[in-house]
Amino acid sequence: FADAVVLLSPEYHSGMSGALKNALDFLSSEQFKYKPVALLAVAGGGKGGINALNNMRTVMRGVYANVIPNQLVLD
Repeated sequence: FADAVVLLSPEYHSGMSGALKNALDFLSSEQFKYKPVALLAVAGGGKGGINALNNMRTVMRGVYANVIPNQLVLD
């Protein structure tokens, strides 16, 4: 088990990648419970990846992770 988690995803159709979502669904909430999680997104165009970050943040709340408030977007 890790002490912290870094999640990185490209933004596809205003959300995180399907591969990342499948991996998160496969893992139990015990993998993330009360652990610090950093979120990063990569996006092209003018959207800036904010939708992917919001999507990841929502999923991480559901597994009781402590999401770090600072986010990084590579556009």
